[in-house]
Amino acid sequence: MTRDPSLKIRDFNPDFDKLAEEVGRRIAEWGNQPTGAAYFTPDVQVTADSPSLAFMRAVRKYRGRWVMKMRKQFPRWVLASVAAWIPDGDCQGKKDHYLNRSMCVTGILFVNGRILPGHEWPDRERRPKCTPTRRRSPEPASLESTKG
Repeated sequence: MTRDPSLKIRDFNPDFDKLAEEVGRRIAEWGNQPTGAAYFTPDVQVTADSPSLAFMRAVRKYRGRWVMKMRKQFPRWVLASVAAWIPDGDCQGKKDHYLNRSMCVTGILFVNGRILPGHEWPDRERRPKCTPTRRRSPEPASLESTKG
């Protein structure tokens, strides 16, 4: 595994009554640096100078760990209706509601001062798809011309 000397991982013991508040406080302390990468969940904070391969591996590892803790803590039907159990608090709109839920459930990834939604996360481990080449059968017209 590639080692990133700037990679820092801090574990926390989350209070399940104040998940978003604790993550929000840690994000404010970190200060949303204009460069670098950081990932926050209620139970971990992962930071590095860049979104290196080692950083993204750590993010995926700790994201999975947090999701497993959530599954053990809450029944499936509760997690499925996440909007019903995470309070909006002072949320003013859709973006605030998204951030509040992300801080509690999936975590928030910052890269160079920008929040990246899950579908935009860099995935450097994914290999390009190899599509097998099919052997082409001869064209029907070419078969007729070879008969005679």
